[in-house]
Order: sequence, then C-alpha cells, then structure tokens
Amino acid sequence: MYMRFTILFFSFCTGFSAFAQTISTDSRICDDMGAVDKTRPIKQEFTKLLRERKFKVLESEFNDRYQQIQGDSMREMAVYALFSFADGGDLTLEPFLNQWVRESPSYWAYLARAEYWAGVGWKKRGNKFSSETSEEQFEGLHEGLEKAVMDIDEAMKINPNNPMAYAVSILIVRAIAGRAEVDKVLAKSIKLAPGNFVVRHRALFALAPRWGGSFEAMDKVVDGAERAKLPKVDVTRLRYQAARERGDHFRFEKNLAAALEQYDVALNFCDGRGTLRSIVQIQAEQKNWPALEKASTELIRAWPEHAYAHEQRAWAREKLGRMKEALPDFERAAELGGNWARNRLGMMHIDGKDVPRDVAKARIFLELAAANGYKNAQENLVKLNREQPRN
Repeated sequence: MYMRFTILFFSFCTGFSAFAQTISTDSRICDDMGAVDKTRPIKQEFTKLLRERKFKVLESEFNDRYQQIQGDSMREMAVYALFSFADGGDLTLEPFLNQWVRESPSYWAYLARAEYWAGVGWKKRGNKFSSETSEEQFEGLHEGLEKAVMDIDEAMKINPNNPMAYAVSILIVRAIAGRAEVDKVLAKSIKLAPGNFVVRHRALFALAPRWGGSFEAMDKVVDGAERAKLPKVDVTRLRYQAARERGDHFRFEKNLAAALEQYDVALNFCDGRGTLRSIVQIQAEQKNWPALEKASTELIRAWPEHAYAHEQRAWAREKLGRMKEALPDFERAAELGGNWARNRLGMMHIDGKDVPRDVAKARIFLELAAANGYKNAQENLVKLNREQPRN
C-alpha cells in the first residue's frame, strides 16, 4: 500500500515573523514538549474556525505559519503539531473536515483530515496490549489508518515537495507496513533532504524497540544527522530524544532503574519536560517521597505552569509530614486546573484538617473538578450535597 507514496523533499523555506519568535530555540532547554504546549491555544482557535466553516482562513493560517518556520527545528515541530488540531477523539468534527475537503480540497485540508482519521483509528484500537485487543479493534485501527493514507496521497498530489506530509505519514507507515518500510522511506527522505529535522525526530519514535525497531537504528538516525551537519542544537535534540526513547523502553519493560538511568542521560543533553515528567511519574509510582519531591521541584523549575508537578510535590510533602509546605502547591495546582488537587482541597475543607473548615469553599473546589469529569470529585460532591444541602 505504501508504494503509492511518492515522497519528494526540499530544504525548508525561509522567513521570519512574530509567530516564529513564540517557539523557544534555547539550545539548553531543547524542550521536547514546548512545541506542542505552545500550539494548544492555536489548536483551539483552529477548531473554532473549522466549526465555523472558515476554511480559507484556516488554509491561510497554515500557509503563513509554514512560511515562517525559517528552518528552525522547534518552530518546524510546532507547525507539525498543528495538524492534530482536529482531534480524532471528537467525532463531531468529521462532517466539518469532510466539507472542508469537499469545498476546498487543499494540501492542509487533506493533512488535517489524515491526522483525524489516524486519531480515530487509534481510538478504536485502544491502548491495551495486543493480547488484550480484539480483532474488531485492530480492524478499526487499520480502517482509520487506510483512510489517512488516502488523504496523504491526495495532499502529495497537490504539493509533492512539502515535507510535512511525510512527517505525518511516518508513524502510519510504522503501524501499517512495519519497520522495514520506515527504513526505506527514511533513507529516501534523507537522500532528498539531508538537512531535515522533523522527519528524523518522528523516526526516532517509529524506530523505538517497542515498535519493532532497535537502539542501533535510533543511533543511526542521530549519527546520520551529525554527518549531515545539522545544527549542533538539532543534533543535541535528537540525542536527547533517543535517550528519552530508551528510558521509555525500559519503563515499558518495568525496568525502572534502567529507565531512570536513561532519563538522566537525556537530561544531560536537554531540560526536557517530558523526561522530567516521566521521572516524577516513576517516583510517584514507587512512592519514594524524597525523590518525588526532588523530581517534581525540577519539573516545576522547567514547567512552572504544570498543575501535575505542583500536585505531586504537594503529595510528597504531605507524606513527608510537611503539610504547611504542601498547601501552597495544592492551591497552585488547583489554580492551574489540577482536578486531583481540587478534590483534595475540597475534602480538606470539609474535614477542617490542616485548613479551616469551610463547606462553601469545599463545594467550589469539588464543583470545579466534577465539571471536568473527575470521578472522585463527582462522588464526593453528591455526598456533600446529600449530607449538607445548599441553603
């Protein structure tokens, strides 16, 4: 099926704008989640434009942002991240995407719908092990990915020289055709565009051992980038990503000591938020409270607006018997949208332990978390309203 892909590459276009300045290029930060994080509000706006059927405006936005990446890897990744604005988990978007393709069959329309189809497929497949996944679920995955392939083909017919379609396709290649096909198309992309970054970055994920790849294959991608004389910061980002993938592999294998070791290697290259969060998650799973406090403090330093980091430090400090220090983190996490922290504060204000008893404030915290679908808060709110109805 993937022999249908005609993949041509060219050096990334130049330009400069205020948008390009919004994505950090700090060589130390190398933030593996920065591009995605910064595009979140843009994705929300794009979804709004889609629902309003402002298709030409969407196309103009994509064109402008693509012209402004200036070959910078993080800005390039930010543009790539925008294709998933039409979340495959939201099936209500499908008729709008179909209308966009029908009325204005542009390169961007096809790629956005391709990402949507892939998302639908993965949602149908679920996230359980293969042994726990039904044939029907696998069929749903392949149906979604095959639809994505057809849309990527159409996008490439419109603009065969734009590398973004290939970046979208590489994970689909892995899922449908396997590692051998990933190797082929990656080699072709490097031959046609030796300086590309986004495809190499996606290839590191596609070539990870848990998908049938190997550490050696990943190292080959990074070494090739260095031989191709990619900017030093880009090679560093790739080395960081390779080490992070190693850590993820060992974590998947339940070898947490090896995972932490590889995550430390990754952090020698970059202060990556994703790696710091993974370390926090491991220490939380192990209930290593001193290590959890330290790891969450590092994550807060790198990502001060991350509710989860504040929640975990609050939890660690509470378990270490330092509730007075934990409370500011509980409150900050709740302010940032942390539903676990909101539920915890709600219950604390009901009990009147460590904080003044305040049922009205408790109800506010519980209602906020419950409105976001947090099950424990919903149950606690029902109990509170039954035992202490509103006046």
